[in-house]
Amino acid sequence: MSYKEEFPDFGKLDVEIPKGFEDISWHNDVCPSFYNEEYGVRLWVDYKLPQQREMPERYRFALTATDEHGEFTSGIYETDSYEEILKELEAYKQRVIDGDNNNN
Repeated sequence: MSYKEEFPDFGKLDVEIPKGFEDISWHNDVCPSFYNEEYGVRLWVDYKLPQQREMPERYRFALTATDEHGEFTSGIYETDSYEEILKELEAYKQRVIDGDNNNN
């Protein structure tokens, strides 16, 4: 499946998903998501317009830590800035490499 099939009203992604991420979007989730197995992280990309989101008050982008099945274990970071989410993703990857994937 892909976000296009699972969220047909989403439109075209206006951000470039980083290499190593697989589209694991599912229609019962609130928005499309992409999984990186190597780092155990899931990137959520919500609708651009807040009024289209299930929860308009939430940020557009989120990173969550996952278990070996890609299921949520904890939140890492949320923001409306794609540049910020990419910076946090790089920091998280480094923490995983260093053996400390806690949010501290």
